[in-house]
Amino acid sequence: MDLQGFIWNCRGLKKKGTSTFLKDLIYQYHFHFIGLQETMLENCEDSLIRKFDPQQDYLWLWNSSKGKFGGIVVGVRIDLYEVDSFKQGEYMIQLNLWNKQTKVK
Repeated sequence: MDLQGFIWNCRGLKKKGTSTFLKDLIYQYHFHFIGLQETMLENCEDSLIRKFDPQQDYLWLWNSSKGKFGGIVVGVRIDLYEVDSFKQGEYMIQLNLWNKQTKVK
């Protein structure tokens, strides 16, 4: 199984068209993980996440922005991975994953 991911400096997750763009990409490629940086979100609400992950196929974690700078949102497919543990820092999110199919960390 090839690991497929998407990492994007989105420069604002609430910009017009961004949610639709993400939803279309996710539907087309079924990424294993997604990393979004420069989200410019102080709070990432479930209603925003549901706009680009309406089927709730991913587990999402996020870090707040500092005003209009920064912010991280990461998602991992829950049908493929289980989160063993995670660490969050001011500018990072680290996930330790358990692959459900291969039984490998």
